[in-house]
Amino acid sequence: MLAVLVAALLVPTTALAHSGGTGGTDYRSSITNVPAGVEARIIGGDDRIKITRTDAAEVLIPGYGGEPYLRLDAQGTWENRNSPAVALNDVRRTSEAIPNAATKIAPDWVQISTGTSVVFHDHRAHWMGSQPPAKVRADPDREQVLYDWSFPLTIDGTEAEIRGDLTWLGAPMTWLWWTLTALAVIAAAAIGSVRRVPANLAAIIGTLAAILASLLTGVSQQLDLPDGTSGALVAVAIAAVLLAVGLGLGHRLRAVPAHATTVLLLVALVAGGVQLVGLAGSAFAYALVPGPLPTLLTRVLIILGLAGVALTAGACARAWRALLADLPAQPATKAPTW
Repeated sequence: MLAVLVAALLVPTTALAHSGGTGGTDYRSSITNVPAGVEARIIGGDDRIKITRTDAAEVLIPGYGGEPYLRLDAQGTWENRNSPAVALNDVRRTSEAIPNAATKIAPDWVQISTGTSVVFHDHRAHWMGSQPPAKVRADPDREQVLYDWSFPLTIDGTEAEIRGDLTWLGAPMTWLWWTLTALAVIAAAAIGSVRRVPANLAAIIGTLAAILASLLTGVSQQLDLPDGTSGALVAVAIAAVLLAVGLGLGHRLRAVPAHATTVLLLVALVAGGVQLVGLAGSAFAYALVPGPLPTLLTRVLIILGLAGVALTAGACARAWRALLADLPAQPATKAPTW
């Protein structure tokens, strides 16, 4: 049991190192026009932009003042370290003024990869204020387009631009989702405690629900990242291994339900519950959770997964109560008669 817990705690740490930090957002930045020769997509809802060179031989992305900033060519991707955009784009919000004139310093090109894509933050494609704009504060529940954005680029010597828009998605009902989660957890724990439901079966169902919900939401987050395919495959492999170990040990210990359900509860907590609780903080507080899964489905999976953990916990608690109740009574100790 300790070996299962240690493995479950250590292995996901490697996968999470590649998960990025897109989190949740109340805004959605969408690309509406992409010129020929490149591909573009938004990462993290409104956080970063990924530009991929497809048919073009060279793509030059200027900084805010028109100076050379990024370059994609046959050798890979390059960054001009003398561009003010390097420092400005390193943070999501900045108090520094966005320059509107190019720096006169000669470019200092540094190769950052040998691939065909570059990912960068651009302040034109997201809302810079710490508070929503006035028209959103006046009607925060309504989805509304805030503004159109664009930035130029040069493709094989021809000037072009990528265009998009930024939308406020509306404030989510955070209290409602936490309330539904609490009700689902209480109900599942009560079901797991019912004598008519076999403890081992309830624990297996609960563990399956927790791991499956955690896997689907985790893979969705990985696929939103620039290089998330490998991370998604690692997440699937980890889930399969932990599930196999948990079910295998649970089956081997099935004669003592208290021991079998404890193993399954450990796996459900570490492989599912921990991640789902962390994700719930973003999914319930923000209108958009980045990834191919719709945010509504992500929230439903979180609730089902946490309910699965509670079902396993209820079954485990009942199994231990039954085990302790069946222990033989200890004989009373009599005082010695000398």
